[in-house]
Amino acid sequence: MVEMRISTPPRASSPSAPPAASALDFGALVEVDAILDAIPQPLLIVDRDGALVQWNRAAAALGLARREVPLGQWTEALGLFRDDEETPLRTEELPVSRALGGMTSEELKIFVRNAKTPAGVHLAVSARPLLDAEGHPRGAVLSMRDIGEARRWHHLARRSEERLHTLLNTTPSVAIETYDRKGRVVTWNRAAERIFGWTAQEALGKTLDQLTLDAESTAEFERMLQQVATTGAPTRPVEWTCRRPDGDEVRIYSTIFALPALNGEVELMCMDVDVTARHQAELRLRRHASQVEASALFAERLEAAGLEWNSVIETICRAVREVTGDGCAVLLPTEDAAAFDGYTARPGVPGLEHRRVSAPHLLDRVLAGRPSTLTCTGVDELPAPAALACGLDVGLNGPCSIVAAPLQLGREVAGVLMIGRRVDAGGSHDPERVALCTDLARRAGMALDNARLYREAEDALRIREEFLSVASHELRTPVTALELQLELLLRMQANAREIPRDRLELARAQVLRLARHVDQLLDVSRISAGRLQLDVDRFDLGDAAREIAARLRDQARRVGSTIEVSVGCEAVGAWDRGRIEQVLTNLVTNAIKYGQGQPIEIDVQRSDEYARVSVHDHGIGISPDDQARVFAQFERAVPQRRYGGLGLGLWIVRQIVEAHGGTVRVDSTPGAGSTFVVELPLVHTDEQPASAASSREATA
Repeated sequence: MVEMRISTPPRASSPSAPPAASALDFGALVEVDAILDAIPQPLLIVDRDGALVQWNRAAAALGLARREVPLGQWTEALGLFRDDEETPLRTEELPVSRALGGMTSEELKIFVRNAKTPAGVHLAVSARPLLDAEGHPRGAVLSMRDIGEARRWHHLARRSEERLHTLLNTTPSVAIETYDRKGRVVTWNRAAERIFGWTAQEALGKTLDQLTLDAESTAEFERMLQQVATTGAPTRPVEWTCRRPDGDEVRIYSTIFALPALNGEVELMCMDVDVTARHQAELRLRRHASQVEASALFAERLEAAGLEWNSVIETICRAVREVTGDGCAVLLPTEDAAAFDGYTARPGVPGLEHRRVSAPHLLDRVLAGRPSTLTCTGVDELPAPAALACGLDVGLNGPCSIVAAPLQLGREVAGVLMIGRRVDAGGSHDPERVALCTDLARRAGMALDNARLYREAEDALRIREEFLSVASHELRTPVTALELQLELLLRMQANAREIPRDRLELARAQVLRLARHVDQLLDVSRISAGRLQLDVDRFDLGDAAREIAARLRDQARRVGSTIEVSVGCEAVGAWDRGRIEQVLTNLVTNAIKYGQGQPIEIDVQRSDEYARVSVHDHGIGISPDDQARVFAQFERAVPQRRYGGLGLGLWIVRQIVEAHGGTVRVDSTPGAGSTFVVELPLVHTDEQPASAASSREATA
């Protein structure tokens, strides 16, 4: 290559052409060529006409050392294209043309593809004019740099950056945003749109106080941006509570870091993960732990309360306030279905406050076993039980929220626990709080049930002691009388005196009295053990009533009473005659005992389904409060010492009647007497014509 350049004479038409080779120092030329070939970058030197004058080995390797090609044919002959690899360069676009025009070109990107470089090569060409003494271009020098490798790396980096941005924009669960140094949104990916509720178009150019954060949090966020921009170090993860356009709140886990860009700038990027579900789960877990702690403290307080009824109720009210901070009332049903006994305990005031409150239908849902809530805008709107639960007096203002939960005593709902609060004192009752109140009500119900069972056990012990005392007295009385009569009879016999009949009758009466008490005790044992057996036979209830009246007429006469029997018609049924006579005997002897010597009427009637017998006296009567308990075991409505008895007669009556499928009730007015009514079902009876006339018997 060097020999060719040296032996080739300069073009005659070129005034600035180099001198002939014979005029040049051969050694100098060789040294210049050696220097040019040692340069790794391709080099070309042209004269003012664009004719190639000199080049180096690197340029020849690219197929650019073609002296014979005039400048106007460079594009086609040398394969010169724009950087897009497709568009041929026009002659005026060539860097050499610009240099021959006196302009310097730096790093113009071209693409060369010819026979020497069939795959093509990307070059960055710098061209400078060679000026003569007058400053006019007399040629140009072109230096080239292979940028193919750098271009490939740049292309790979660009693709990597594009893929990164695509990945960041399409990641489904991580919100990614970039910001400028003033905290304004630059990019906002789809996950950010979903999490925060703002579209990218709405968010771009805005600061976060206009979007998701309050002013204080925004200031802290922008301070962190500046810190990252200054130090380049990422922030520690931080949790933020952000607002959405719809008013909902979202909890995010966020970090900010610097991301270098290809243009040399630094992007401030924030990555956010929606942790709302986890945050809410943690809150629920903390609330649950708090509820468990509250329930444990409540149970501890109830355990320390003991088993006394009022003490348990007071402890419930005070312990609920202690563990919840809310007011509390315990409502227990009364005989009036629309009224409750309400109990509450005021802070700092010892003892229970009791109030009878009406709440028709208000607590039906709760009494059915389901908790209920009530919220109202003012205390004035609260029904009395709810106001009592709030610990507020009607007339005070302020919205309130009430939870009413059932008090389960055994298997039955036997009361209501109402827990109330002012809404402005802590908010309304959420589902977790309702669950806590329901759990407290369950524990309170168990405590009340234990207190009830304890009270019943105490009552049973008291009744047992009373019964043993009464039974001892009742059994001892006839035994003592019988003993005295027998001693008297023995003395009379020893003196050979005649034994009067009335003495024997008196002794016999005491024996019968003793036997009656023993029979009652045996009946109690049989009934309690479920061994009361009925020997069913068909008989007329009217006949049985007449027989009992005749049997007891002497006993009635001794206290001044008479017994009248009225039978409207035959009342034939299938019953145990002995047990039915026992029922009639107990009712009539009861009337004799409490009838104050007034007449006693027995009336027998029949309907289509039942036979009815009533025993009416005109004695002392029974108060309404005592009527409900006279049929209970060991109960009596009068002082035992005055009237005697074991308190079992009416209880046995009820057991026998109910064993026959019947009912017994009492209608009474104090001071005006009592009427006991027994109804027995007619079982397998024949149709009997009703008698138009009623038979009446009287005994004096």
